[in-house]
Amino acid sequence: MRTKSGAAILTILLGLTAAGCDLTTGTPTTPAPIPPIATVTTTGTEPLRNTVVVPLSAFTEMGPGWAELFLAYGEDETNLGATARTGGFVIGPQYGTQTPDGRWWFLDTAKRRVARFTPEGAYMDQIEMSGDTLLNGNFTFQRPTGLNDNTVAAYRLDGPTTSVLRTFGESFSLVTIDRPTPWLATDGVGVYGLSQDGSRFKLDPWAGVTTETDWFFARNGSRYRLTASAGDLLIELPDRGVETTLQIRLAEQPEIEIRFEFQVETGADGSLFLLVYGTPLSDETLEVGGLITLDPQGLVARTQLITNPSTPADPGVPAQLGVTPGTSSPWLMVIEPQGVRIHLMIN
Repeated sequence: MRTKSGAAILTILLGLTAAGCDLTTGTPTTPAPIPPIATVTTTGTEPLRNTVVVPLSAFTEMGPGWAELFLAYGEDETNLGATARTGGFVIGPQYGTQTPDGRWWFLDTAKRRVARFTPEGAYMDQIEMSGDTLLNGNFTFQRPTGLNDNTVAAYRLDGPTTSVLRTFGESFSLVTIDRPTPWLATDGVGVYGLSQDGSRFKLDPWAGVTTETDWFFARNGSRYRLTASAGDLLIELPDRGVETTLQIRLAEQPEIEIRFEFQVETGADGSLFLLVYGTPLSDETLEVGGLITLDPQGLVARTQLITNPSTPADPGVPAQLGVTPGTSSPWLMVIEPQGVRIHLMIN
């Protein structure tokens, strides 16, 4: 897997336009062929502690239970743009996000705009970027995040500071924060990230104020914390009394650890979704991954096979994991050479 820009989304390494839409549905989702294996230990009033072996397989087509939305690139304003590079390949948008009204917002870097589409993928309108939103004439914001008030926030790292772009209706504003604050997750109100020293912070994207925090908060208000170590990911859920260690392993050889990266999202009911991808220590040319779901009780519910999140057209980060606001249905957005493909879970 080629080198990524880890500032855009939670990556921890150890570790449809009117011109082109395709909407298909599937049958009920089935879990990956090899289920997680859990060992549970409980001690008095201590948290319920689980150790779960999560077997990851090579990338494949998305399984049943997913719908697709495809937004093709094109020169017309109703299409998203792509930036041509030498060698004949292109780089697509810096991803997109969904707000509670169901609309899609994209950071269309090639056309220097934020473009908005209906829930079905038809073009609506745009917010043209100018002035301080451009850096050397380029629109370089990252990590678009839809918030509960139907606004969108995104960030750009400017050396020791961070510029936060906030879009609402047909307008936008900027605020500068005097520290690097690449965020990783949201509860729908604020955003959360890790400081350079590893401490956790919460950012109010409207006030531009950061505060230290011991925990990230899910969309239902419950707390969680993720800590990665070699081949393992510890998930602490204090409001549910659960601590789960995910042992990320190669499906065909469970004794082989995976050098992995991950993204996290949460559902309206507090479910956690983890997009995990990486390479086994035994073969760094083999790319594997999966989507792990933890249910509202904090227990691993299933691991699903996924398509390759990385393509030659992605802007440096392999895919973006999101959730349809007000639901516990995740989606996976992949930047492809011909357009943006969104996989939406329907079961």
